[in-house]
Amino acid sequence: MKPKPTTLLRKHTSSARFLAGILACGLFASAQAQLPSSLSLPDILKMRPEARADVSQLGVKSVAVDAPVDQHEYVVGPGDVMGLNIWSSMPVEHQLTVTPEATLLIPNVGVVDIRDRTLADVKKQVGMIVGRQYPNSEITLTLLAPRRVVVQITGDVLNETKFEMSALQRVDNLIATANTLPAGGSDLQAYIDVLHQLRASPSLRNIIIQRRNGERVRVDLVKYQATGEGKFNPYLREGDQVFVPTKRDMTFGIGVSGAVRKMGSFEYVPGDSLSDLIAMGFGFKATADSQHAVLTRLSPDASRKETVLVNPAAIRAGKAPNIALQPGDRLFVYENPERRETFIVALEGAVQQPGHYPITLHTTKLSEVIKAAGGFTADANLKGATLTRARVSSAPEEIRREQLLSSRASLGVQDTSYYLAETALRLKGEIVTVD
Repeated sequence: MKPKPTTLLRKHTSSARFLAGILACGLFASAQAQLPSSLSLPDILKMRPEARADVSQLGVKSVAVDAPVDQHEYVVGPGDVMGLNIWSSMPVEHQLTVTPEATLLIPNVGVVDIRDRTLADVKKQVGMIVGRQYPNSEITLTLLAPRRVVVQITGDVLNETKFEMSALQRVDNLIATANTLPAGGSDLQAYIDVLHQLRASPSLRNIIIQRRNGERVRVDLVKYQATGEGKFNPYLREGDQVFVPTKRDMTFGIGVSGAVRKMGSFEYVPGDSLSDLIAMGFGFKATADSQHAVLTRLSPDASRKETVLVNPAAIRAGKAPNIALQPGDRLFVYENPERRETFIVALEGAVQQPGHYPITLHTTKLSEVIKAAGGFTADANLKGATLTRARVSSAPEEIRREQLLSSRASLGVQDTSYYLAETALRLKGEIVTVD
């Protein structure tokens, strides 16, 4: 006897395969009548044995990151938890963990070697291999939880030792961890003194990562802060050995000043260019004359100075060749002076609209301001009008300074009184004749 659809549905509500069967038999209408009205077909499709991966149950701590993972930089390794989805009429989902041998064991597919491959490469490789087994299906691979890695740091840091870090953290995170106060440390002042020393002495541009495969990578935290490019501050990998050298003598550094957002001196690294130096200065200020700058270069014995006029805007736009820097180079970017200020005058007395009015310096006439105020009132005494023009700053410290300078004169009593009176009038402002 054929079982009723409702009995089958109650028995197999977690099976997407049964749903496909009752659809094929034309029984879905009667079965759907027994389901809550809020339950849709996509909801039923989710009721399948392959449950979604719950990252909270993977035993991996969540890690605070400053940006989404870059799949072209992140190298997959043992312990990474991946989610494989095969989107078809019968969706399949697998939660996979990279084995200690750096392989992925994919059900119904086999073993995939992913050693030393970026996340982007692994996605492409898995999609190609799984796609052969599941043609006409969309294959997606997602990093669900990053692995933990053990790395070692030495050099100019507070704690030279091994640390367990997340593979989503970068070299600057490791350095910050190595410079934290050890557990149980009690001498806070000594720790603060050491931190001040560490902030002044370690290199920020010549940090070295020694990888297990023999690769050596240079870390440049100054360029990373200026550009945000991950290649200057790579993700950590298992077995990394990070060395933080002492900062080189800043006499042999390079510097930028003038109309840039951040003036300063930086360590010189072979390969630095003029555009790199501007980037380390966080670019031009809004008032910069980006087409005019001066590059100053000293001879090796510091007896001669060469000055070269350069056009940074043309270099950054690719219209002029970039300039390779040498130790000791200094760049000064000219600035267009900001002449726009809030020039105003105060109009008081018998006018229609007294108040403060904007003017253009050395251009706006008194008659224009009076017109803007609506003209005179009927009872205005035009012969009694005065215009007072300020002579010195109205800041209290400037007024006090002017008074002290006036009292310094060694004059007679009458001359001193006259001089002080003139000073007081000058501080209040010059009265200009007005008709």
